[in-house]
Amino acid sequence: MHKIERMTGMTSFADFNSNPMKVIKDKGPSTKASTERWVAWTKEESYLGQPFNVNTIPLSKLEQMQRDPILAFGLMFIKVPLVRAPWYIKSEDPQRAAFIDNALRRIYGRLILSYTNCLAYGFSPIVKRFETIKPDWTYIDKEDPDSKNKPVWDDKNLDAIVWKPFLALNPRYASPKWKSNGDFNGIEYTTLSSASVYNFLPPENNQKNIPVDWSLWAVNEKDSVFGSIYGYPRLGYAYRFWWSYWYKFGLADRAYEKWADPPVMVWHPNSDGIGTDGEDVDFGSAALVTAEKLRSGANVAMPTSIATAGLDEKGTHFKEWDITQLDSKADFDALDSMFKYLDIQKLRSMMVPEQALIEGNSSARNTAQAFGDIFQESQSVIMSEIDDQINRYLIPQLLELNFGSGGASCTKITTGFDPQDVETMRAIIQSFANSNAAMMPVDIRDTLDKLGIKTLTPDAFQKQLDFIATNTQVSTPPTVSPTGGAAGVNNLGEYYSGRETIEFSDSEIGKLFDKFIGRDNESEVN
Repeated sequence: MHKIERMTGMTSFADFNSNPMKVIKDKGPSTKASTERWVAWTKEESYLGQPFNVNTIPLSKLEQMQRDPILAFGLMFIKVPLVRAPWYIKSEDPQRAAFIDNALRRIYGRLILSYTNCLAYGFSPIVKRFETIKPDWTYIDKEDPDSKNKPVWDDKNLDAIVWKPFLALNPRYASPKWKSNGDFNGIEYTTLSSASVYNFLPPENNQKNIPVDWSLWAVNEKDSVFGSIYGYPRLGYAYRFWWSYWYKFGLADRAYEKWADPPVMVWHPNSDGIGTDGEDVDFGSAALVTAEKLRSGANVAMPTSIATAGLDEKGTHFKEWDITQLDSKADFDALDSMFKYLDIQKLRSMMVPEQALIEGNSSARNTAQAFGDIFQESQSVIMSEIDDQINRYLIPQLLELNFGSGGASCTKITTGFDPQDVETMRAIIQSFANSNAAMMPVDIRDTLDKLGIKTLTPDAFQKQLDFIATNTQVSTPPTVSPTGGAAGVNNLGEYYSGRETIEFSDSEIGKLFDKFIGRDNESEVN
């Protein structure tokens, strides 16, 4: 018997044999404990100042980052393929598979968009919602070769329970509820009202509890934060570039305001002059008035007298009155280059190939394929996490509500992010087109479904074949028995007589031959 000696005593592996359920008992920290050891994202908006630590980004800053045009493009570039990726439901029971498939497709787009809010905030609290309908969905039993469309829901007296579009909650006002053992137990959501905003009512008195059966909590990069259900936002990697971009953007605005239209300098004599009315004139004030008028587009006439210097008042190279603009030292090209660089870095930090949205630099052209491959892999990772959530917390619940406990399970499988699998299925389809499909043990309908290609029902396919056969028979020309020596057929189905035969004499043939080899200079042969 193997034993392990510990300071607290001795424990035998034989204990597991007597009670196998001990093996599945969790030994690590609870979800609550793991979460409390990480950043409380919902409290970060109360931090003063601008934290530069990417581990403590306020939710208020993440909300602003979502509205950055380039980051918004990057997020949409990630979300759209997830929504459009082909998928199917795998199950031993075709009726259950068809039910889950149709129910999920009704809400799938909104579900993915709600789930992917975790890319911006690290987590996304979601409320599951249900409704009752009388579905008219049908399915085909593949095990029955004579099967036609069967109803998925054949109970006319009882409505089916299906999902309706889920509701994504604002992460600022949502927090998890916990069981006594530290497991997730629903969502606490602080409702928004003028009383709570202005502290007329304590927040805890204005909360709604969402039970665990109606709760879904999406997490991004849960493993990288050691199990915390607050996760880490993908926008977080772009945080420093985003902050630098808009900081420099503000400075560039000031630079353009100051140096895009440089100030005007008016040179004037040091002494005062005498006006036409005999009063003294301050040349400095007159120069400022002239400068303001110049900035407004006025025309100015300036005297051409030369300034003098020394006791002998010797003339200089300078005019007593002159106008110039202050030289600008701002490098606007450098500012534009900096903005382009930061836009590229914002996209790269989100693992989005920048050339998909903007023009990259020369090095990006050489690594565009590598970036594309990394992006494809990151998409498959996100989708695998989404599928895991759907297969764990959505599908089993809906099956039990409608079909009761037990029975065949259903699993969502996505086939849109592995190019190797897609190319393999396409090769199989091509082999069908070039050979006898009946001789290959492959489910062609299932393969087409996985490729996202619409297929006809057996009845519709037979009608299409009958229609093609009928039109082919109508369009076939009448059969005509050929006769010897004929060269064509007329509209009545009768052959024309043979073509006219033209005969040449020996002398004519000789002339043609001489013309062909160039021995005859005649321009025409009769």
